[in-house]
Amino acid sequence: MTHNQIVGEYLKEIRTDKGYSLQYVADRIGRSRYTYRDYETGETEMYWSMYLKVCSALDIDPIQLSSRVLTDPRLDRSDDDRKK
Repeated sequence: MTHNQIVGEYLKEIRTDKGYSLQYVADRIGRSRYTYRDYETGETEMYWSMYLKVCSALDIDPIQLSSRVLTDPRLDRSDDDRKK
């Protein structure tokens, strides 16, 4: 899975656990429901500033979420070798 997909999966899990709708989070970050849905599906990459807004809207720590994503065994690390 890509980084975007894993982030999105965790965001959706957190959102649904809290009982928030797509529209509720979208309103809190100033984006459309469709744009926020694209973040959750991993179709659209978030800039750091938007990542922070989403974490704030969901009342989660961005560093903890990042750690969770980066340690996820499903993360596709095939590009890691090219960055060395």
